[in-house]
Amino acid sequence: MSAPKLTPQGQKTVHQILELLKTSEFVPAISQILEIIQDLSSKNQTAQIQELVDAISKDLGLTSKIIIAANTIHFNHTGQRIQTITEAIHQVGLSEIRSLVVTLLFLAPLQDPLRSEEIRNVSSIALISGLIAQKTELLHPVESSEETLICSTLRYYGRLLITNFLSEEIGSIPLDLTSQEKEQFYFQKIGLTPIELGYHIASSLNLSSKILKSMELFHENTIPALLKDPDGMSLITSSFSMSLCDILESKNINPEIVGEKIKSLASSYSTVLKIDYKTIMEILENVQQELESFQTLYHLPPFHTDFIDRMTCVNNGSGTTSLQYIHHKTPSTTDTFILGLQEITEMLTSDKTSAATIFQKIVRTVFEALRLRNCVLLMRAENDPLFRVNEALGQNAFEFRSEFKINLEGKDLFSACLIRSDDVLLQNLTDTKIYQHLPLWYKSIESAGTVFLLPIKDHDQIIGLIYGDKAEIGSLSFSPEVLRNLKALRNQIRIARKLFSTPH
Repeated sequence: MSAPKLTPQGQKTVHQILELLKTSEFVPAISQILEIIQDLSSKNQTAQIQELVDAISKDLGLTSKIIIAANTIHFNHTGQRIQTITEAIHQVGLSEIRSLVVTLLFLAPLQDPLRSEEIRNVSSIALISGLIAQKTELLHPVESSEETLICSTLRYYGRLLITNFLSEEIGSIPLDLTSQEKEQFYFQKIGLTPIELGYHIASSLNLSSKILKSMELFHENTIPALLKDPDGMSLITSSFSMSLCDILESKNINPEIVGEKIKSLASSYSTVLKIDYKTIMEILENVQQELESFQTLYHLPPFHTDFIDRMTCVNNGSGTTSLQYIHHKTPSTTDTFILGLQEITEMLTSDKTSAATIFQKIVRTVFEALRLRNCVLLMRAENDPLFRVNEALGQNAFEFRSEFKINLEGKDLFSACLIRSDDVLLQNLTDTKIYQHLPLWYKSIESAGTVFLLPIKDHDQIIGLIYGDKAEIGSLSFSPEVLRNLKALRNQIRIARKLFSTPH
């Protein structure tokens, strides 16, 4: 299993890219991704924290994103604010930092409105492939499993190079080509395929053998041989994720055809990966939820619509979802509440869930049902005088996680509202009589127009609070039906708090 010898045209293309890389100010997802992976891949668990800090600090944008990630509930269960990259690395952990670096670097082009649609699309599918591989690998944990996301994502390195440097040479790609026909199209244009280009450009760097092997071209019929390789499972997983992404990228999004293609793929990998159609559905659903989390956390524009359409078609079952439904039927507030309540009820009876997972789902349900700008759940731990953020979603989630605390003995507006222990809806937060009583940290962020605060009581004791806001003044009103749904969600918070150990 090795990269084929280059044709003269292929050698010319590789030389051209190497020269362009020397002189071009490239987007982080290209120019720095391999440099940072090179710095980290040889250190693994024995790496010194300062060496990691030096490698990651080369990109200020990346540093900022890692600090934001380290402050999320996924990594930070204490609520103590992470302020430096050193603290963030300690919080995230050495075993996860490399895959997080790669994830964030591939998100970078999605945040840049000046990047072409093709660059954004390739970055999206590369990240999706990495997430699919990572979640598939969780079914078969192996040593250094954090490299799986890296291996799968970097299989798209050649395509990223082509979209940035060789778009004119390639020209427009016919829409009806199969994956193999598309590879042949690239070969005729530049003398090698995208995956071969990525391998030859990366092979000059001191990457781990596992990462380099994952960038070589291999097919499903080589699986038996790969099983004898120490890194075989990771390489097979990367091959599987890329094949699944080929389906997501195909132009035909008829859900029946998509479903049949995925069933065929599941059959090809069922023995070695122990997966079936249902497992792939669950993996895609988890990836879709993670993409939505990235979008909310880093204020990203929507990911490539077609990818999400295909994933949605698949997740709803072959033949049951149409594009027209996806694009034109926005779930109503009632539908969103009902679906959320049903899922949370199921979670409460599962032995594979936790209070944190349920709280996250409750916040997301309120956030999506009411189409809020921000939604925050604050809870008070035993013997703690402060109500602290347990989960936050929205435009100012980072600020809320860092600063939002309520003391019943405080003098600000939020403390006063909580002391009243009644549901509060403030239709105009910019009103001078209201605004002057807001905490200073809250005034420093972009002002909300409308805010609500819903205390959560267990008997006569206040145990938490749901906060929500919208930018527009007077943009919220609660019908009796909405209040019933909110009451049901608050009741589920009380139940989850009693059934599970609440994270502190």
